[in-house]
Amino acid sequence: MRWLTAVGRCALLFLVLTAWTAIAAPDLIVVDLELDPPAPLPGTNVALTATIENIGDDDAEAQFFVRFEVDGLLLESLPVHSDLRPGRTKTLTTSWIAEEGEHAITAEADRPFDRILEADESNNAESLDVYVPFPLDIAERVGGVHVAVGQFEDRSASGFVNVGDGVGDKLSERLEQVGIRVVNTDELAEAMQQLGLNPYLRSDAVTAAGLLGADFLVEGTVAEISSAESSLSLVFFSVGGGSADVSLDASVVSVPTAETLFGLSSDGHYEGVNELSFDFGPLLSLPGATDVCAGGLASDREAYYGSESVLIGYANALSAAWFSVEIHTSTGTFIRWLGWQYIASGGCGTWHWDQRDSFGAQAPPNVYLAKLWDGASYIASKTFQIQPGVSLFPLVDEITIGSESFEDSIVGGAVNRAVDQLVSSLVQALEGIVPSPTSRASGAAFEAVEAPVPSIEGRIAAVLPDGRIAINIGATSGVSRGDFFLVFSAADPIAHGEVVIVEVRDSVSYALKASDFIPTIGDIIRRAEP
Repeated sequence: MRWLTAVGRCALLFLVLTAWTAIAAPDLIVVDLELDPPAPLPGTNVALTATIENIGDDDAEAQFFVRFEVDGLLLESLPVHSDLRPGRTKTLTTSWIAEEGEHAITAEADRPFDRILEADESNNAESLDVYVPFPLDIAERVGGVHVAVGQFEDRSASGFVNVGDGVGDKLSERLEQVGIRVVNTDELAEAMQQLGLNPYLRSDAVTAAGLLGADFLVEGTVAEISSAESSLSLVFFSVGGGSADVSLDASVVSVPTAETLFGLSSDGHYEGVNELSFDFGPLLSLPGATDVCAGGLASDREAYYGSESVLIGYANALSAAWFSVEIHTSTGTFIRWLGWQYIASGGCGTWHWDQRDSFGAQAPPNVYLAKLWDGASYIASKTFQIQPGVSLFPLVDEITIGSESFEDSIVGGAVNRAVDQLVSSLVQALEGIVPSPTSRASGAAFEAVEAPVPSIEGRIAAVLPDGRIAINIGATSGVSRGDFFLVFSAADPIAHGEVVIVEVRDSVSYALKASDFIPTIGDIIRRAEP
């Protein structure tokens, strides 16, 4: 009897311990699943963020994984390394490139390995549905709207190259990708330069946007670019991971009324691993660097190693005007046009040259000449050298927004997410103010027009002192950099020369001779068939 009592006591103790173990167990749930941006457009780099919470009564001591799926297919499994105590949360983020159509996004804790013994194994997952519209749907919903992208002022003081222009270019590309017609920043600047307009005056920018057929003008600022590194550093370089944050602000202006309709803000956050990162502090005071705004046309150094960024500045002591910089060899061969800058009287404009020619090839070691053009003549020049050897400083691609190396960095990821969020917000805002196609009267504002059939024939409009040949057709006619054109005189059906396009703008292109001939203003050019 006593033996049975002992057995009974053991059984009772076992049942109590078993019940206690079942009660005092971890329980993992996905308490939140978010998309950033929440309404992604096609091609958007979407951040999927899952917050995992332990709602049980015991620690989740072993390492476990969180599985992200899109439409039932594995996107990524991310580990949770540290103990997750009761009531604590852990946030994990992965990336997904949005594709057109309806999708189911799922995050599930402790899958696929099921390493944690939980109080409830049935509540580990959370899902949400997202619809990514087709580009044609977007274009239809915004009624064929035409958007001009103006200047984005860089207020970030980040030390990166091409910040404002890079963000403007990205915004233009993303708007085009989702089906919106765009006047990009370069086209707008070219029109203002030709008309002698001031880009710092919103009224002038609106005038140029209207002449180019835009319905809305988008301008903005890059408010912040910051990064936090977690890495092992050596001199200027470091290897490791980190995070980056980017903040953008934009204003949307109605071109017909010049009225500011609304403002938009976007933020991009990115975490990951940088193969190479660097400290910008020493870069701001490179050996031998000079102030490019001290007076006249200047470069920040007299000599550069290959692939370093060449900084050129012009302090304008004359009246406000448009200026551009061209790069030539010391023997006069044209290398690259760096674009227009409007410089106020007493102001300073800067250009960065990435040491590449008009075709994207690296310029070899040589003596080069920066020449300042005011639209009528060259008014200043500055000589500098590219010398053989390897620089101790980051290559220009690593600090230039839009370059391949920058795109692969954590800051590049944050910039892309901020631009994607801005595009998503802009499209949604335009849907609320643009009349639908069925409600527009014939000829009303915002009515979509059929794009003209690109022409493959033009004429030589000018022969510039540096040897470039200006032709009277550009991107809107289908001209691309690298195209070859045959040259004909008006009276002779047989080609007597050939040119290759090196720079393309909206309605004009620049070419160099690809054969030995004398170009004449008025000569007909026809694109050479492949």
